[in-house]
Amino acid sequence: AWADSVRYVLVAMLLVAAVGGGAAEGIMNVFGPGFARGATALTLILLYQALQAVDSIHVTALYAVDRPGLTTVAATVGTIVGVGVAIPAAMRWGATGPALGLVLGIFSSTVVMHPTVRGLLSEPLSDLWGVREMLAIGAAYAWGLAGARVTDLALPGHFGTLAALAAGTVAYVGVFVLAGGIGPRDRERLSMVRARLQRRDTSLRSV
Repeated sequence: AWADSVRYVLVAMLLVAAVGGGAAEGIMNVFGPGFARGATALTLILLYQALQAVDSIHVTALYAVDRPGLTTVAATVGTIVGVGVAIPAAMRWGATGPALGLVLGIFSSTVVMHPTVRGLLSEPLSDLWGVREMLAIGAAYAWGLAGARVTDLALPGHFGTLAALAAGTVAYVGVFVLAGGIGPRDRERLSMVRARLQRRDTSLRSV
């Protein structure tokens, strides 16, 4: 359940991060001239949201086995790394610096907790989350980001931004499916959902 929770959260949140990050310049232009300078910061903040969700799942797992002390250590490490990166990076790159600090800080926090959480699993992580499925998520993010970015740069105005969001979504979902992101357990769950919907539809028609 833990591995699937991480997978599903990453797939959903990275879709938003890829599409929004790719179209970040167009999104920021909605607020007026000059806001596009924060496009890179927006891209990083959206990525941070995905990583933060994964971090929260690790924290919950440790609370469940009465290991709150490790979550405190992880949060401390994350804060030190985040602040240590954010301040000098802000001096050099402006708003992008704190956003980079957020990403590296939350990533560091998760890295501290992950070995312990992984050791709590009843099966090897590789059996629950195959390498192909991991790579599919990374590839989908990269292609979704690139698809949205290219479209956003090619088409001007708000229409271009909407087109970029659509293009990024199509690229993300397409690459994720074609690269093997949907595993056997996912197919079983989808089959169960379809069967449940069919039963509900049948019962509604019989009323």
